[in-house]
Amino acid sequence: MSANTVIFSNKMIGKNINVEKNEKGWYKVLLGELNAYNHAGEFYVIDGFKELLTETDTYLSVKNRLESGLLKGECTHPLREGHSDQDWLTRNLVIHDGFASHQFMSFELETTDVQVMGDYTVKVWGWILPTANDAGRSLKADLDNPDVNVAFSIRCFSKIFNYKGRVARRITKLITYDRIDIPGKKNAVKGGDIDTITRESGLSEVILSGSTLDKVLANKSFFNTENAGLRDEIMDLRNSMSNKINDSLFLAWGN
Repeated sequence: MSANTVIFSNKMIGKNINVEKNEKGWYKVLLGELNAYNHAGEFYVIDGFKELLTETDTYLSVKNRLESGLLKGECTHPLREGHSDQDWLTRNLVIHDGFASHQFMSFELETTDVQVMGDYTVKVWGWILPTANDAGRSLKADLDNPDVNVAFSIRCFSKIFNYKGRVARRITKLITYDRIDIPGKKNAVKGGDIDTITRESGLSEVILSGSTLDKVLANKSFFNTENAGLRDEIMDLRNSMSNKINDSLFLAWGN
């Protein structure tokens, strides 16, 4: 194992760490890269990402969800159609079991020897287990087929900031990595050349203003004992915005 590999895991992987599939059926897949450009030419930094993987104080803590076996990803990102702004925001904070195609066991961060803007690009790997539903069975079949690309895309919140004199993105909340047909990061695939479809993918994002989040928080009837933790997450997102009126947060996919 490379000395530059940092592992965040809820289980010991042991000697299986360096193989594509272990004896228990878990697959090691490339989820994306940081300190790298996405499909839209935006530079995503790794700053703060390790902390997102290890913090345990929030409702959507990655570490807590890993340790409880509840961190999953869906087959495709949630669809916007039919959702109000409020429903759309909260829908993206939730992974629906009915749409889940994989469960995560661990994440690994591998520093490469590739430099972009003076920083070493970091690959984000994950050990995943396909779910026992149709989406999971389809994913497993594709993972086992060397002729089929399998792509993943991050579902996250990010903010724009100035980095070394250029506009860059910092991930402020990691929800999950979903399985998609076309990745936002051209290297987040099992293999093969997908440069063309990556350029043409047009993966989009939603800009969330402070006023939008304020309206969601003001609707007290929406929150109940079952989703009270989501209100805390939205409040945390709101508090992360420096300017009460003009600061924007991005619900983004596909870094």
